[in-house]
Amino acid sequence: MVESVYQVKGMDCQHCVNAVVEEFKGFDSVRSVSADILNSSVVVDSEPPLTLGQAKTAIEEAGFVFAGEHSNGQ
Repeated sequence: MVESVYQVKGMDCQHCVNAVVEEFKGFDSVRSVSADILNSSVVVDSEPPLTLGQAKTAIEEAGFVFAGEHSNGQ
């Protein structure tokens, strides 16, 4: 399982969080996903890992701006 953290611009309410989470749940490889309003981030556990393109698409489909990926230290 690989944990990836992506930054999301414009996610500022629970409805926003739900929209982002639902987009990531659409990928078969995603085992868990959570979003954090305060950090403007989404944490995705998947196997195999998502590509940056897949993450960017999910965030943009939810109506937000992909602002990059953070290393999880692994």
